[in-house]
Amino acid sequence: MIDLPDCVTRGEVARLIPVTADSNKDQRAASILLAAFRGVHEFQKTMLNSLGIRVGKKAKVEAWTEVVFQSDPKVPKQERPDGLLVLDTGKKQWRALIEAKIGNAEVGEEQLKQYLQIAKDNKLDAVITISNQFVALPTHHPIKLPKKYLKNVELYHWSWMYALTQATLLLEQEGVESEDQQFLLEEVQRYLSHDSSGVSNFDRMNPEWKDVIGHVKSRASLGKNSEDVINTVSCWHQEQRDLCLIMSPKLGQNVGLKLSRAHRTDPQARHKEQSEPLAKKNALRFVLDVPDAPKNIRVRNYFTKRSGSYF
Repeated sequence: MIDLPDCVTRGEVARLIPVTADSNKDQRAASILLAAFRGVHEFQKTMLNSLGIRVGKKAKVEAWTEVVFQSDPKVPKQERPDGLLVLDTGKKQWRALIEAKIGNAEVGEEQLKQYLQIAKDNKLDAVITISNQFVALPTHHPIKLPKKYLKNVELYHWSWMYALTQATLLLEQEGVESEDQQFLLEEVQRYLSHDSSGVSNFDRMNPEWKDVIGHVKSRASLGKNSEDVINTVSCWHQEQRDLCLIMSPKLGQNVGLKLSRAHRTDPQARHKEQSEPLAKKNALRFVLDVPDAPKNIRVRNYFTKRSGSYF
């Protein structure tokens, strides 16, 4: 039996085959993914490295679901975080609260604030959300919060497709040394790839997308700070990331977005700078960073022509 962390009064070890109600897909998916963290060293290393967390050969990862924290032992079951991830290097621990959403469900702003406060109260290092929403980098987040909520706690986000892509690449590149661990990761990949899991690609633009096209066709002006433009750019960013995750398994390598240092560290600055060309030039663009390609691939979407170009 694995000992619970001191800050937790109750919790279940993350299982590859969780015993949960059929209706609780969020917790089931979280348990399976966290079990892969526990059981496959290369997978835990790849995923945590995306957050800037190094995982040494002697490091140990443990994970729990249905966690109840000492700071709030009476919290209703439906309001509990989906999991807790602990990386033990032998010298210190790095601990992250996990909240997962599957299908069309998304983490709400108030719920995220609540979990950040739980993390602070229990001296956790981070909160990680997992959903079908896409971000350019795991260090970015779909929900924009004032910096005061992020003091002393890091906030990260993975899409389910990102986790599935990393698992697929490890298997295709024969990056898992142990046959037992390879089998475990294959089962996780199989589950996340199945339609019933609730994992999906980015498959539709925002409702305002059609309105923006209509404004462009009628030559009406667009405001860079309008809700239509802001939501359209947000969806465009998700589409960019989804394209990277679709291309990565096909090419057998991680395809990324070519971002400036400013945009890597400040997603809001990136969003602002892309809103202006949409409003003024009726165009959106991004650059794909493809390993071993002779040059980066530039993609532009022209709203006036209702077409795109690649060069």
